Amino acid sequence: MLRQAMEKGLLGGILGYRRNNSGLIYPYLFTSKEELSQLVPISPVISGYSMATLSSWITTNGYSGERIAVLLKPCETRAVIELSKFDQVSLENLLLMTVECLGTYHVLDFIDMIEGGESPEESLLKSYYSREDDAFREACKICMYPKAPYSDLNLCFISLGGKGLVVETSSEKGYHLMEKLGFSVQELEDEALEVIGIRKERRKEFLEKSRQDLAGPEKINEFFQDCINCHNCMEVCPICFCEECFFDADRYEYVTRRFLNWSPKEGTFPLPEAKIQFHLGRALHMSTSCITCGLCQQACPKQIKLSEFFILLAEENQALFDYVPGRDPEEKPPIREFYEEELEEYTGGT
Repeated sequence: MLRQAMEKGLLGGILGYRRNNSGLIYPYLFTSKEELSQLVPISPVISGYSMATLSSWITTNGYSGERIAVLLKPCETRAVIELSKFDQVSLENLLLMTVECLGTYHVLDFIDMIEGGESPEESLLKSYYSREDDAFREACKICMYPKAPYSDLNLCFISLGGKGLVVETSSEKGYHLMEKLGFSVQELEDEALEVIGIRKERRKEFLEKSRQDLAGPEKINEFFQDCINCHNCMEVCPICFCEECFFDADRYEYVTRRFLNWSPKEGTFPLPEAKIQFHLGRALHMSTSCITCGLCQQACPKQIKLSEFFILLAEENQALFDYVPGRDPEEKPPIREFYEEELEEYTGGT
Protein backbone atom coordinates (compact mmCIF):
# COMPACT_ATOMS: atom_id res chain seq x y z
CA MET A 1 0.00 0.00 0.00
CA LEU A 2 2.76 2.46 0.93
CA ARG A 3 4.72 1.52 -2.17
CA GLN A 4 1.69 2.21 -4.36
CA ALA A 5 1.12 5.55 -2.62
CA MET A 6 4.70 6.61 -3.36
CA GLU A 7 4.50 5.39 -6.97
CA LYS A 8 1.35 7.45 -7.53
CA GLY A 9 2.88 10.53 -5.95
CA LEU A 10 0.45 10.50 -3.02
CA LEU A 11 3.30 10.30 -0.50
CA GLY A 12 6.77 11.81 -0.61
CA GLY A 13 8.16 9.71 2.22
CA ILE A 14 7.49 7.40 5.15
CA LEU A 15 8.82 7.95 8.65
CA GLY A 16 9.16 4.59 10.36
CA TYR A 17 11.62 2.07 11.77
CA ARG A 18 14.40 0.29 9.90
CA ARG A 19 16.43 -2.68 11.11
CA ASN A 20 20.22 -2.53 10.98
CA ASN A 21 22.62 -5.44 10.44
CA SER A 22 22.77 -6.26 14.15
CA GLY A 23 18.98 -6.61 14.38
CA LEU A 24 18.35 -3.35 16.23
CA ILE A 25 15.82 -0.87 14.85
CA TYR A 26 16.00 2.88 14.62
CA PRO A 27 13.90 5.74 13.13
CA TYR A 28 14.40 6.29 9.43
CA LEU A 29 12.85 8.53 6.77
CA PHE A 30 12.15 6.44 3.67
CA THR A 31 12.07 8.54 0.50
CA SER A 32 12.64 5.73 -2.02
CA LYS A 33 10.10 2.96 -2.62
CA GLU A 34 12.98 0.53 -3.21
CA GLU A 35 13.97 0.98 0.44
CA LEU A 36 10.53 0.05 1.81
CA SER A 37 11.42 -3.64 2.05
CA GLN A 38 13.49 -2.66 5.10
CA LEU A 39 10.56 -0.95 6.84
CA VAL A 40 9.62 -2.54 10.19
CA PRO A 41 5.84 -1.99 10.55
CA ILE A 42 5.44 -3.46 14.04
CA SER A 43 8.21 -2.40 16.39
CA PRO A 44 7.87 -3.62 20.00
CA VAL A 45 10.11 -0.85 21.33
CA ILE A 46 10.39 2.94 21.41
CA SER A 47 14.09 3.57 20.98
CA GLY A 48 15.24 7.04 21.90
CA TYR A 49 12.81 9.75 20.90
CA SER A 50 9.12 9.24 20.25
CA MET A 51 7.94 9.39 16.64
CA ALA A 52 5.81 12.32 17.80
CA THR A 53 8.96 14.32 18.55
CA LEU A 54 10.44 13.39 15.17
CA SER A 55 7.19 14.43 13.48
CA SER A 56 7.53 17.81 15.15
CA TRP A 57 11.11 18.19 13.91
CA ILE A 58 10.08 17.36 10.34
CA THR A 59 7.02 19.61 10.04
CA THR A 60 8.05 22.73 11.96
CA ASN A 61 9.88 25.73 10.53
CA GLY A 62 7.45 26.13 7.65
CA TYR A 63 7.76 22.72 5.97
CA SER A 64 5.46 22.66 2.92
CA GLY A 65 6.80 19.72 0.95
CA GLU A 66 5.19 16.45 -0.05
CA ARG A 67 2.98 14.56 2.36
CA ILE A 68 4.81 12.20 4.70
CA ALA A 69 3.25 9.12 6.28
CA VAL A 70 4.31 8.40 9.84
CA LEU A 71 4.06 4.92 11.35
CA LEU A 72 3.07 5.44 14.96
CA LYS A 73 2.02 3.65 18.08
CA PRO A 74 -1.30 4.81 19.59
CA CYS A 75 0.43 6.82 22.33
CA GLU A 76 2.61 8.52 19.71
CA THR A 77 -0.42 9.40 17.57
CA ARG A 78 -2.11 10.95 20.58
CA ALA A 79 1.06 12.95 21.26
CA VAL A 80 1.21 14.20 17.66
CA ILE A 81 -2.38 15.43 17.92
CA GLU A 82 -1.64 17.17 21.23
CA LEU A 83 1.46 18.83 19.78
CA SER A 84 -0.60 20.11 16.86
CA LYS A 85 -2.81 21.95 19.34
CA PHE A 86 0.24 23.88 20.54
CA ASP A 87 1.46 24.59 16.99
CA GLN A 88 4.37 22.16 17.37
CA VAL A 89 3.28 19.82 14.57
CA SER A 90 1.61 20.61 11.27
CA LEU A 91 -0.92 17.90 10.44
CA GLU A 92 -1.47 19.28 6.94
CA ASN A 93 1.44 17.39 5.35
CA LEU A 94 1.36 14.35 7.63
CA LEU A 95 -0.56 11.11 7.22
CA LEU A 96 -0.93 9.44 10.61
CA MET A 97 -0.74 5.65 10.30
CA THR A 98 -1.23 4.02 13.68
CA VAL A 99 -0.38 0.38 14.29
CA GLU A 100 -2.45 -1.20 17.04
CA CYS A 101 -0.10 -1.86 19.94
CA LEU A 102 0.04 -4.69 22.45
CA GLY A 103 2.92 -3.07 24.32
CA THR A 104 6.64 -2.40 24.08
CA TYR A 105 9.78 -3.67 25.76
CA HIS A 106 12.24 -1.50 27.62
CA VAL A 107 14.97 -0.57 25.15
CA LEU A 108 17.61 -2.43 27.22
CA ASP A 109 15.44 -5.56 27.36
CA PHE A 110 14.94 -5.29 23.60
CA ILE A 111 18.71 -5.17 23.05
CA ASP A 112 19.19 -8.19 25.34
CA MET A 113 16.60 -10.15 23.34
CA ILE A 114 18.34 -9.35 20.04
CA GLU A 115 21.78 -10.23 21.41
CA GLY A 116 20.38 -13.47 22.85
CA GLY A 117 19.01 -14.53 19.46
CA GLU A 118 15.37 -14.02 20.47
CA SER A 119 12.85 -12.35 18.15
CA PRO A 120 11.06 -9.49 19.98
CA GLU A 121 8.29 -9.55 17.35
CA GLU A 122 7.58 -13.26 17.93
CA SER A 123 7.66 -12.70 21.70
CA LEU A 124 5.17 -9.87 21.23
CA LEU A 125 2.68 -12.11 19.40
CA LYS A 126 3.13 -14.89 21.97
CA SER A 127 2.27 -12.36 24.67
CA TYR A 128 -0.92 -11.50 22.81
CA TYR A 129 -2.13 -15.08 22.45
CA SER A 130 -1.21 -16.01 26.03
CA ARG A 131 -2.47 -12.67 27.44
CA GLU A 132 0.78 -12.46 29.43
CA ASP A 133 2.51 -9.09 29.20
CA ASP A 134 4.73 -9.03 32.28
CA ALA A 135 7.82 -8.34 30.15
CA PHE A 136 6.41 -5.08 28.77
CA ARG A 137 7.21 -1.64 30.11
CA GLU A 138 5.09 -0.65 33.11
CA ALA A 139 3.19 2.06 31.23
CA CYS A 140 2.25 -0.43 28.50
CA LYS A 141 0.84 -2.96 30.95
CA ILE A 142 -1.81 -0.48 32.09
CA CYS A 143 -2.37 1.31 28.77
CA MET A 144 -6.04 1.82 27.91
CA TYR A 145 -5.38 2.75 24.28
CA PRO A 146 -4.04 -0.24 22.31
CA LYS A 147 -5.93 1.45 19.47
CA ALA A 148 -5.72 5.19 18.80
CA PRO A 149 -9.03 7.04 19.31
CA TYR A 150 -8.18 9.14 16.24
CA SER A 151 -5.87 8.47 13.31
CA ASP A 152 -5.91 8.96 9.55
CA LEU A 153 -5.34 5.22 9.16
CA ASN A 154 -5.35 2.44 11.76
CA LEU A 155 -3.47 -0.78 11.01
CA CYS A 156 -5.60 -3.26 12.93
CA PHE A 157 -4.71 -6.77 14.00
CA ILE A 158 -5.88 -6.82 17.62
CA SER A 159 -9.34 -5.89 16.34
CA LEU A 160 -9.28 -9.06 14.22
CA GLY A 161 -8.29 -11.26 17.12
CA GLY A 162 -4.75 -11.53 15.78
CA LYS A 163 -5.99 -13.46 12.72
CA GLY A 164 -5.14 -10.92 10.05
CA LEU A 165 -4.39 -7.30 9.26
CA VAL A 166 -6.79 -4.68 7.95
CA VAL A 167 -6.56 -0.93 7.45
CA GLU A 168 -9.26 1.24 9.00
CA THR A 169 -9.70 4.98 8.47
CA SER A 170 -11.16 7.62 10.76
CA SER A 171 -10.45 10.82 8.82
CA GLU A 172 -11.25 12.29 5.41
CA LYS A 173 -7.55 12.40 4.62
CA GLY A 174 -7.20 8.67 5.23
CA TYR A 175 -10.44 7.89 3.40
CA HIS A 176 -9.38 9.79 0.27
CA LEU A 177 -5.97 8.08 0.20
CA MET A 178 -7.55 4.63 0.41
CA GLU A 179 -10.05 5.59 -2.28
CA LYS A 180 -7.30 6.78 -4.65
CA LEU A 181 -5.43 3.53 -4.11
CA GLY A 182 -8.54 1.52 -4.93
CA PHE A 183 -8.99 -0.02 -1.47
CA SER A 184 -12.39 -0.49 0.14
CA VAL A 185 -13.01 1.22 3.46
CA GLN A 186 -14.80 -0.43 6.37
CA GLU A 187 -15.59 0.01 10.04
CA LEU A 188 -14.52 -2.66 12.52
CA GLU A 189 -16.02 -3.86 15.75
CA ASP A 190 -13.52 -3.12 18.48
CA GLU A 191 -12.09 -6.46 19.59
CA ALA A 192 -9.39 -4.49 21.42
CA LEU A 193 -11.92 -4.06 24.24
CA GLU A 194 -10.85 -7.45 25.63
CA VAL A 195 -7.28 -6.21 26.03
CA ILE A 196 -8.57 -3.02 27.67
CA GLY A 197 -10.74 -5.02 30.06
CA ILE A 198 -7.74 -7.04 31.24
CA ARG A 199 -5.76 -3.88 31.90
CA LYS A 200 -8.51 -1.89 33.62
CA GLU A 201 -8.23 -3.67 36.98
CA ARG A 202 -4.44 -3.62 36.79
CA ARG A 203 -4.51 0.13 36.15
CA LYS A 204 -6.80 0.65 39.13
CA GLU A 205 -4.32 -1.19 41.38
CA PHE A 206 -1.41 0.76 39.87
CA LEU A 207 -3.07 4.12 40.58
CA GLU A 208 -3.94 3.13 44.15
CA LYS A 209 -0.33 2.15 44.82
CA SER A 210 0.82 5.44 43.29
CA ARG A 211 -1.49 7.42 45.58
CA GLN A 212 0.01 5.65 48.59
CA ASP A 213 3.60 6.10 47.39
CA LEU A 214 3.07 9.83 46.76
CA ALA A 215 0.81 10.76 49.68
CA GLY A 216 2.22 14.01 51.08
CA PRO A 217 5.45 16.04 50.83
CA GLU A 218 7.60 13.58 52.78
CA LYS A 219 6.74 10.65 50.53
CA ILE A 220 7.22 12.77 47.40
CA ASN A 221 10.68 13.78 48.63
CA GLU A 222 11.47 10.14 49.37
CA PHE A 223 10.17 9.11 45.92
CA PHE A 224 12.59 11.50 44.19
CA GLN A 225 15.52 11.10 46.59
CA ASP A 226 17.71 9.41 43.95
CA CYS A 227 16.96 12.00 41.25
CA ILE A 228 20.14 13.65 39.93
CA ASN A 229 18.22 16.42 38.14
CA CYS A 230 19.58 15.37 34.74
CA HIS A 231 16.33 16.29 32.94
CA ASN A 232 16.47 13.15 30.77
CA CYS A 233 12.76 12.64 31.41
CA MET A 234 12.03 16.06 29.96
CA GLU A 235 14.29 15.51 26.94
CA VAL A 236 12.43 12.39 25.77
CA CYS A 237 8.92 13.52 26.73
CA PRO A 238 6.95 14.06 23.51
CA ILE A 239 4.75 16.65 25.22
CA CYS A 240 7.58 18.82 26.61
CA PHE A 241 8.42 21.08 23.68
CA CYS A 242 9.72 24.40 25.07
CA GLU A 243 12.97 25.35 23.35
CA GLU A 244 14.23 26.92 26.57
CA CYS A 245 13.02 25.43 29.83
CA PHE A 246 12.63 27.61 32.91
CA PHE A 247 14.43 24.94 34.93
CA ASP A 248 17.49 25.18 32.66
CA ALA A 249 17.76 28.92 33.23
CA ASP A 250 20.70 30.64 34.95
CA ARG A 251 18.64 31.26 38.09
CA TYR A 252 19.22 27.61 39.05
CA GLU A 253 23.01 27.82 38.79
CA TYR A 254 23.49 28.57 42.44
CA VAL A 255 26.79 29.59 44.01
CA THR A 256 28.19 27.97 47.14
CA ARG A 257 27.42 30.83 49.52
CA ARG A 258 23.72 30.59 48.65
CA PHE A 259 23.62 26.94 49.66
CA LEU A 260 25.30 27.87 52.94
CA ASN A 261 22.77 30.63 53.55
CA TRP A 262 19.84 28.34 52.78
CA SER A 263 21.06 25.42 54.86
CA PRO A 264 18.52 24.80 57.65
CA LYS A 265 19.34 24.78 61.35
CA GLU A 266 20.01 21.05 61.43
CA GLY A 267 22.97 21.69 59.15
CA THR A 268 21.89 19.82 56.02
CA PHE A 269 20.58 20.87 52.63
CA PRO A 270 19.42 18.50 49.85
CA LEU A 271 21.41 18.52 46.62
CA PRO A 272 20.79 18.87 43.77
CA GLU A 273 18.36 21.63 44.76
CA ALA A 274 15.08 22.32 42.94
CA LYS A 275 14.59 18.76 41.66
CA ILE A 276 11.14 18.50 43.26
CA GLN A 277 10.20 21.88 41.81
CA PHE A 278 11.34 20.62 38.42
CA HIS A 279 9.12 17.54 38.46
CA LEU A 280 6.11 19.37 39.91
CA GLY A 281 6.56 22.27 37.49
CA ARG A 282 6.84 19.94 34.52
CA ALA A 283 3.76 18.02 35.60
CA LEU A 284 1.82 21.26 36.01
CA HIS A 285 2.53 22.18 32.40
CA MET A 286 2.00 18.85 30.66
CA SER A 287 -0.19 16.57 32.81
CA THR A 288 -3.45 17.37 30.99
CA SER A 289 -1.81 16.41 27.68
CA CYS A 290 0.30 13.52 29.03
CA ILE A 291 -0.29 10.43 26.89
CA THR A 292 1.20 8.16 29.61
CA CYS A 293 3.77 6.61 27.27
CA GLY A 294 6.27 6.01 30.10
CA LEU A 295 9.31 7.21 28.14
CA CYS A 296 10.26 9.37 31.13
CA GLN A 297 10.79 6.23 33.21
CA GLN A 298 12.69 4.44 30.43
CA ALA A 299 15.10 7.40 30.16
CA CYS A 300 15.79 7.74 33.90
CA PRO A 301 19.40 6.68 34.69
CA LYS A 302 18.43 6.10 38.35
CA GLN A 303 15.45 3.88 37.40
CA ILE A 304 12.97 6.00 39.35
CA LYS A 305 9.42 4.80 38.66
CA LEU A 306 8.42 8.08 37.08
CA SER A 307 5.37 6.48 35.48
CA GLU A 308 3.76 6.30 38.92
CA PHE A 309 4.11 10.06 39.37
CA PHE A 310 3.12 11.30 35.92
CA ILE A 311 0.39 8.73 35.15
CA LEU A 312 -1.29 9.45 38.49
CA LEU A 313 -1.29 13.22 37.93
CA ALA A 314 -2.39 12.79 34.32
CA GLU A 315 -5.24 10.49 35.31
CA GLU A 316 -6.61 12.86 37.94
CA ASN A 317 -6.11 16.13 36.07
CA GLN A 318 -7.55 14.83 32.81
CA ALA A 319 -10.58 13.42 34.63
CA LEU A 320 -11.06 16.81 36.26
CA PHE A 321 -11.57 18.41 32.84
CA ASP A 322 -13.13 15.36 31.14
CA TYR A 323 -10.27 15.51 28.67
CA VAL A 324 -8.58 12.71 26.73
CA PRO A 325 -5.33 13.66 24.96
CA GLY A 326 -5.42 12.81 21.27
CA ARG A 327 -9.13 12.05 21.23
CA ASP A 328 -10.01 14.82 18.80
CA PRO A 329 -7.73 17.25 16.90
CA GLU A 330 -10.37 19.98 17.33
CA GLU A 331 -10.74 19.57 21.10
CA LYS A 332 -8.86 22.32 22.92
CA PRO A 333 -6.53 21.26 25.76
CA PRO A 334 -7.49 22.60 29.21
CA ILE A 335 -4.23 24.52 29.57
CA ARG A 336 -5.17 26.66 26.55
CA GLU A 337 -8.64 27.60 27.79
CA PHE A 338 -9.90 29.66 30.71
CA TYR A 339 -13.42 30.10 32.03
CA GLU A 340 -14.36 32.46 34.85
CA GLU A 341 -16.78 29.92 36.25
CA GLU A 342 -15.11 26.52 36.50
CA LEU A 343 -13.85 24.17 39.20
CA GLU A 344 -15.92 26.07 41.77
CA GLU A 345 -16.15 22.97 43.93
CA TYR A 346 -12.39 23.37 44.47
CA THR A 347 -12.07 27.16 44.50
CA GLY A 348 -15.19 27.90 46.54
CA GLY A 349 -16.39 30.18 43.77
CA THR A 350 -13.61 32.72 44.35
